[in-house]
Amino acid sequence: MAEQRILVVGGLCTELHVLTGEFPDIGRSAVAERHYWTPEGEGLDTALALSRLGADCLLCAKTGDDAAAKELRGYLSDEKTDVRFVTPAHGCDTAVRVTVTDREGGRRSLFCPGAGGLLDRKDIEEAFISYPDAVLIQAGRLRGYRCLSCRRTAGRLFRRSAGRNARFFRLRRKRLKPVPE
Repeated sequence: MAEQRILVVGGLCTELHVLTGEFPDIGRSAVAERHYWTPEGEGLDTALALSRLGADCLLCAKTGDDAAAKELRGYLSDEKTDVRFVTPAHGCDTAVRVTVTDREGGRRSLFCPGAGGLLDRKDIEEAFISYPDAVLIQAGRLRGYRCLSCRRTAGRLFRRSAGRNARFFRLRRKRLKPVPE
């Protein structure tokens, strides 16, 4: 059986984790014990999981044109995820999250959407030239940005329940065979 081609539309970002003994008071500074960077994002996590399960996975996302974008693309390529639809927004930074954690496990995060908020209808439509067998949209993150021009389209084309669009996007249920004991 041929691999299934799955298109994932979602976000990706870099996350800076900072570990500290305690949060500083307002207007004060504290010394961090350590820090490290990780690739993150709903789209990235989903695409990696599908690739590791053996699917032919493509990711549609927007990055900046910075060093972080190159690192993310390289990381995804190394994990056998197709990144031809991960496009840079020139003059923008890649999305970043900064998470500060203290010794007791208290966390505070800041998120800067950067180019991630610029994914639009045209980007998504271009990804469909790959003729995917399935599309998985991480709509929670996409719908959060008011500036996305694809918000209207994503709401019409990809509903949680197909509703009136059911004639275009038929959902087929597969009957599972019982597992022999």
